[in-house]
Amino acid sequence: MKDYDTYMITRNNMENPIYVEESCRRSFQVGPFYDEEGNETTGSKIGGYLSLFLMIGFIFYLWAR
Repeated sequence: MKDYDTYMITRNNMENPIYVEESCRRSFQVGPFYDEEGNETTGSKIGGYLSLFLMIGFIFYLWAR
């Protein structure tokens, strides 16, 4: 798979566009993080609760307006 972000940036070069393999890029995990034993980490739990409270606060803010 090719990296189309790099292609779109470099497509107007006088030489050929630059291609970079997608496997060279870092991928980020979406969802909870787990330790070596398979347990959810403390930071992941705190982040989940924080995002939940922010969503509830935002919905309450929209409702109260």
